[in-house]
Amino acid sequence: MSLAMKLERIRAEIERMRHQISRQRKDIQSLQRAESGAFDSFWKDGVMAKPYSDDLRVRAIAIVEGGASRHEVAALLEVSPSSVINWLRRWSDDGRQHGNQVGTPRGIGQPRR
Repeated sequence: MSLAMKLERIRAEIERMRHQISRQRKDIQSLQRAESGAFDSFWKDGVMAKPYSDDLRVRAIAIVEGGASRHEVAALLEVSPSSVINWLRRWSDDGRQHGNQVGTPRGIGQPRR
C-alpha cells in the first residue's frame, strides 16, 4: 500500500470521527433540555434560551410554600437555584407568578431621554 493511500485512509477516518463527534454533541444538547423545553445552556447557536413555562414557576412557588427549600425545588425541577429564588422574590414583591412578556422591549421606537 502506498503512502498516499494510507494518508487518504487516515483522512477519511478523521472525517468520520469528526462527523461522529458532531452527532454526539447534538445528542447531548437534546438531552440537556429541561422540563419546560428551555436549554440548560444560556445560548445555543446564538439564540437566547426559551423562558421557563408559567406552570413550572407556579409549581416551584407552591412547593417552596409547602415547606421545601429553594435549592431542593431547583434540583427537583432541574432548574438553577437562582431561577427559583428570583421567581419567589418576584412573587413576594408584587404577586407575579409569570415571567416578563417576550418580544420588543418597552421603549423601542421612543426617543432617548
